[in-house]
Amino acid sequence: MSICSICVKNSNLNCPCGIVYCSKDCQKKDFEKHKRICNIYIEKIMKKIENNFDLIKKHPSIVLDSGRLKKISGELDENDFKDKWNSNFLINDNNNNHQQINKSTLKKDVLIKSAEIILNCFLQYKETELFILETFCGNCIASKTIFDLISDKFLTLTIKPTDVINFIKIDLPNYYLSFDELNALESVKKYYNTSNILLMISPPPGLNYCDYFSLQFFIEKSNSKYIIFIGELGASDGSQGLYDYLINNNNLILLVREILDTYIHNHMFNDLCEKELFIFKII
Repeated sequence: MSICSICVKNSNLNCPCGIVYCSKDCQKKDFEKHKRICNIYIEKIMKKIENNFDLIKKHPSIVLDSGRLKKISGELDENDFKDKWNSNFLINDNNNNHQQINKSTLKKDVLIKSAEIILNCFLQYKETELFILETFCGNCIASKTIFDLISDKFLTLTIKPTDVINFIKIDLPNYYLSFDELNALESVKKYYNTSNILLMISPPPGLNYCDYFSLQFFIEKSNSKYIIFIGELGASDGSQGLYDYLINNNNLILLVREILDTYIHNHMFNDLCEKELFIFKII
């Protein structure tokens, strides 16, 4: 007779991975913790990825329990969020602490793939001058890694980095303009006229909606411009509802969507995480 790992009662029920429960109720109570360490469950998820990869590529939410299909409420008011966007309490937030380390949260091979895809896309559409506005720029390691590889392929390429806190601790190349301490909406309102690309790389997740309001403004004020989003759109990167807002937006054409990386995420979001690159054109 074994002992339940939750309530310490005697038990004959156990998961094939070896963890013991006395009842389905105890197993259910432990599921959030169990699923992150159970090799049987992880193998099942990975098999699901393998068997449905083509379907996942078209619609990744089929596997993700991420709330990706949530819609953004039409009653949101940007004024309700402004104080939070501009407050420096963000420096203590777990989603931003990593920016104080001079490395990207995205793997180097993901950034290299991104550079190749971005280059091919804009060459295909004969765009030779890129004036990029980067919101949520963080420490700029990710964007620098990408554009260092392809900046010389364009007639002109500039990046304007903005964020609510200056995390930049490295010398940036000459194609970077000076940093501005602005939230995403402020930066888009200030620089949309001088930018033809809005770049977001792994913006903070949750319910802050600064990414949504800045995208909404950029789309409404622009024509024949582009949006590049790198990360897990509307899940572990970006506000909930952002996936639906961009994918189903009648003012956007999805030019590129590529899965860059897929892996088990045992941190704070989902079992399965995939990093993607999206390029939209505003019409």
